[in-house]
Amino acid sequence: MKQEYPIFKLPEFSLNPIYLDDVLQSILNTIFMHRALGTITVNYVKGDKLQKLTHARYKLGDFKFQQIRCGDPKVESEINHIINKAKQHQGNFQISLKFSEDQPSKFFSMIKPKPKVFEEWLLTFKLSDKDQDKTTQDLQNMITKILEMVNSNYDHFDEQFTQPSDKPLKYPFEIQFIK
Repeated sequence: MKQEYPIFKLPEFSLNPIYLDDVLQSILNTIFMHRALGTITVNYVKGDKLQKLTHARYKLGDFKFQQIRCGDPKVESEINHIINKAKQHQGNFQISLKFSEDQPSKFFSMIKPKPKVFEEWLLTFKLSDKDQDKTTQDLQNMITKILEMVNSNYDHFDEQFTQPSDKPLKYPFEIQFIK
């Protein structure tokens, strides 16, 4: 069956397992924050292991930033679940993050809408003995790549900004750990 939605495959990210929490939190929250169309609560968080990265604030023209999280409890729970799976796996892995829209039934308004995937992100991770400076640099490059992809690929989904303030993620999502 032909895919009817774009798949954004990010470059493989090689990292030391001790930086797993900070890297996954940063990458996944960046994607979520740029696909959340409602009001979000930004939580600034110091990275546990990558302090060089998370102590600095973002400056225009100079890529330094503080790690941020979108503050949605469901997102945080799902990300933590994926991090725990990655820690238990102890090997190379992939993460799939899919966003969907509810497609209303054409015939019956009482039938629950069927979600239709409109976008997928594929992230590949390779565990290695990379040092903190290289991991920080690679993470900055990955965040830049995500921002470039998000900013140049937004015409494939419905951009209606009518979200209630208590539900920042308009689109249902599915996050999967792939061995």
